[in-house]
Amino acid sequence: MIKSGEDSEVMAYFPDLKKKFDKFKSYYYELQGHLEIFWEFFPLDIKTVSRKEFALHVTHSYIHEIQGFFFAMLDGKVKNSKEWLLNLNNKTILSIFKSWNNTKEQ
Repeated sequence: MIKSGEDSEVMAYFPDLKKKFDKFKSYYYELQGHLEIFWEFFPLDIKTVSRKEFALHVTHSYIHEIQGFFFAMLDGKVKNSKEWLLNLNNKTILSIFKSWNNTKEQ
């Protein structure tokens, strides 16, 4: 529902889920924004860096669950974080939320 933007109709039928849903929706858009910022300010020159150097930086700098985003961007498989997130299944997104929350609490 978050990915498709069709949440208002569902929330009309299940208002008791709104608080929890809004929390996940907030995480989703926060993650999307952070990924865009991470990519925009990526510290290596994408045009000249070797794939090995790129991989070393990504694997040492970002949680495992979002590393695929950087490779998808590098390889031109997606145009932005929104597209990358749309291609993920819900289980993977929930796993990212869990890891993301754990790193924010540390």
